Amino acid sequence: RERKRSHVGRSTQLSGPLLLGPNASIGEHCHLQRSVLGPNCTLMDNCHVVDSHLWGDVLVEEGAKLNGVIVCEGAIVRSGAVVDRGCVIGRGCVVGAGVHLKEFTRITLAAEVEDDDDYSGFDDSSSDDSSSSGSDDSGTDDEESSADESEKATPQVSNIPSATEKVEPISAVDTNYEVVGKDGLGRVWAPSPSGEYDSDDDEEEKQAEAVELMKSESIGYDMTLLYKKWKKLQMEEEDDGFSLDGMGSDDDDMDMDDQWADDIGDTNADANTFSHLDEDGMQITGRQKGVDVVQELRDICLEHETSSPVENLRIELNSFKFSQNATYSDCCKGAMMAVMDKVLEGYPDSIPSPGKLVVSLKKALEYWQQLFHSICMGSEEEKAIIHALETMALGSGKAADVLGKEPAFRFVL
Repeated sequence: RERKRSHVGRSTQLSGPLLLGPNASIGEHCHLQRSVLGPNCTLMDNCHVVDSHLWGDVLVEEGAKLNGVIVCEGAIVRSGAVVDRGCVIGRGCVVGAGVHLKEFTRITLAAEVEDDDDYSGFDDSSSDDSSSSGSDDSGTDDEESSADESEKATPQVSNIPSATEKVEPISAVDTNYEVVGKDGLGRVWAPSPSGEYDSDDDEEEKQAEAVELMKSESIGYDMTLLYKKWKKLQMEEEDDGFSLDGMGSDDDDMDMDDQWADDIGDTNADANTFSHLDEDGMQITGRQKGVDVVQELRDICLEHETSSPVENLRIELNSFKFSQNATYSDCCKGAMMAVMDKVLEGYPDSIPSPGKLVVSLKKALEYWQQLFHSICMGSEEEKAIIHALETMALGSGKAADVLGKEPAFRFVL
């Protein structure tokens, strides 16, 4: 069988990494980035597909936007539709024209199967069957019981279509038109809670856990949310609410909540609180999870005594940089924040005027300039210094009070 070559419009922008299957057709003025398109996929004009996986025979009509989604075989995304991150469009499903599919929504054609009653084996019909079967000979009973046991031993999954099975359209009642649109096809799938629960509250909690687990396994999920939850649980284990007297302490709980709020809401930490992730939210190779690299570098500079050669500090920063696969930009951010902290330490009971601040900064840089000359490799490091000052100015505390007012920030720059 001869495979046709794929066609890409001349005005379409392709940004790698990108994989196009055979016989794909991409229209004009489209934008594709970090995505995979299977065989026989068709994208009409003005489509945007980013961080997505499209299986075979997928049709995306004009003006549709897909960001971080999975579109299964034979699915259709109508014109002008927007599908947000984490969504999964099942095989043969249709997202209607102009529909905005919210993030982490999953659409399927598989019929919904209700769980069997745990006590279904104790109804009257079963007892009638058992009594009537008593007149049969024992050999037949043994054969039937063994057959039943073999059926029970093999789990049957009937609501999920196989790759070769043709999906029959579900009824109009099953389609969630309020989600997929009037011209859409498919129902919203939700995970079932696992385990047993004693009350409605437990069921809601289990359902929420199942949904959160589903989201964490989806494309585009922010892994920093898992880190925050893990850190909060760790804090709760370390401080379980019991004082030395063996009685519960409300102050301990308040201190833990305050510490948790400060950790999450600290604007000085900026995005570097979770700096084990890159700009795209991917794990940085060699970076330890939970380590705020910039803050660690800042602390190293703050602990350094100016009576020692600055070369010693450069060696220490370099060692930490390599151990965490950090960059010189991170070093510049941490060092600049530490310099400003040291300058402001000279004014413990007052806020310096812009003129005094600049004079003190120039004096401090007489010592620190050698360090910046050795770690500033180009424009990225220079921008990192400006970003560090912006972070302090927009944060909280004394640095924000000083740098957040005109003309102090401009004078410092």
